[in-house]
Amino acid sequence: MTFIIQWNINGYFRHLEQLKLIIHEYSPLIIWIQETNFKIRDVINLKDYTEYSKIRNTEQASGGVSMFVHNSLEFETVQLVSDVEAIAICISFPIKACICNIYAPNSRNLEIDELTDLYNQLSKPLIMLGDFNSHSSMWGSYKKDKRGKIIEKMSDVTNIALLNDLSPIQFNISNGTSSAIDLSLCSPQLMPKLSWVTLDSLYDSDHYPISITIPEQRTSYNTYNSSPNISGTSKKLIGKNLLLVSPKTLRN
Repeated sequence: MTFIIQWNINGYFRHLEQLKLIIHEYSPLIIWIQETNFKIRDVINLKDYTEYSKIRNTEQASGGVSMFVHNSLEFETVQLVSDVEAIAICISFPIKACICNIYAPNSRNLEIDELTDLYNQLSKPLIMLGDFNSHSSMWGSYKKDKRGKIIEKMSDVTNIALLNDLSPIQFNISNGTSSAIDLSLCSPQLMPKLSWVTLDSLYDSDHYPISITIPEQRTSYNTYNSSPNISGTSKKLIGKNLLLVSPKTLRN
């Protein structure tokens, strides 16, 4: 089962057709994307999925994080208090976990206190994933920078484990070099249940999508029905304000 697709999409609308192709090929339960580049007034609909986003409170299309949960899956949103671009949900199927999606652009500093505070706001076990723009040989980068040291320290403090397998994730088209700045971290007890791999194509982005699967799980979408209060809704987080609206409302 493809549990999660994680991807710095480098523009949702610019790569929507590629995202649909990934969905067709892998049928993920949850899609976590970074650098969505949504504007506040954008209408975001993805067939068979419920969307939840944090959008920068600006007219300029930049940054942002989103989650798309298949409508067969129940989830609860977590109200995070943080200046980091992050959203989180908790699920009880196919595994019990809270999952946090993070985008940490180079344009702002990233502090260890921010990351440990996010970690402490989440129920355990947990998965923290996203584009951290951090380098370390621990996850396949050719160098270690300040952010890499911060992630390593957070791992030591929280005992969170790294799913990455040293595969390159970001490809610099201008000079042909690659690096690994997208990370997938989890509570140690989840490590044996999850399989991590990068997909073979960039899908026209500059980051390879990541697939996180549950190899032993064979449950079909059709065997698990979602709550009617959750299916077919869209949650948009702008700044610190959470708006729950239906897709019909979004189109008006």
